[in-house]
Amino acid sequence: MDRREVRVTDIKVSSLAMFEGVLAGIIGFAVALIAWFGLVFNYTAATDSLLRGLLMGIGPGLLALIVVTIVYFAVGWLIGAVHGILFNAATSFMGGLVVNREEESARATAGGTATRRAEPSFGESIGRRRDDL
Repeated sequence: MDRREVRVTDIKVSSLAMFEGVLAGIIGFAVALIAWFGLVFNYTAATDSLLRGLLMGIGPGLLALIVVTIVYFAVGWLIGAVHGILFNAATSFMGGLVVNREEESARATAGGTATRRAEPSFGESIGRRRDDL
């Protein structure tokens, strides 16, 4: 394996913001889903009827599920944008962030053909390659 160092001097702020927004949206969805079940159980206990409790809890719970997920995403996106701006400011002062990267080199076998990895790397399809045809 060939080991190289790569210096990262800045990142795309919108991509970090999107990553953190989606992550926060997933967390918000899970929180809202748990709260929705709690709301349904409370309505069920208050009405002494499972069907009535489910029907009364579906409307507000579904609305809360959608709104809370969107709010968590928006707040996560804003936090991610701030993180991206701060990262770019910090790396501009310190000259970048060094990241180690490993690359696989193609080794020739006895037959003269390159060895093939068992798993596809990022961006490769699992199907047959053009050079295999």
